[in-house]
Amino acid sequence: MSDHYEVFFDAAGAGRSLEEVARLVSTAVDIPLQRDDDPDREYWAERDGVFFDLYSDHGMEDDAGIPFERMPYSLTLRSGTSGLDRQRVIAEQVFDRLCAEGMRPIYLVWGIERIIRHAD
Repeated sequence: MSDHYEVFFDAAGAGRSLEEVARLVSTAVDIPLQRDDDPDREYWAERDGVFFDLYSDHGMEDDAGIPFERMPYSLTLRSGTSGLDRQRVIAEQVFDRLCAEGMRPIYLVWGIERIIRHAD
């Protein structure tokens, strides 16, 4: 199990492009995401010791009661273990902001297996 929070969500149902999703996520994390040359990660940013990685195709299959296949986008929040409380607060804020933008279904999970919150 990993030691970070992830927000999995769908935006295709809302007809949004990857660039528009990146802008909405940038607003949600309060810092502009930067395009990445990494073939697995489309965008990234860092704010106050928390790293944000945006993926448009995580390739995961439904598991642990989480419909990963319905949610192609994922935003990973990473920080050192001393920043886990801050990471959780930011993850909750990001979840709320993306949910308000209609990014559904949306799941906030810890370590890929533990559901913290969700909205369908």
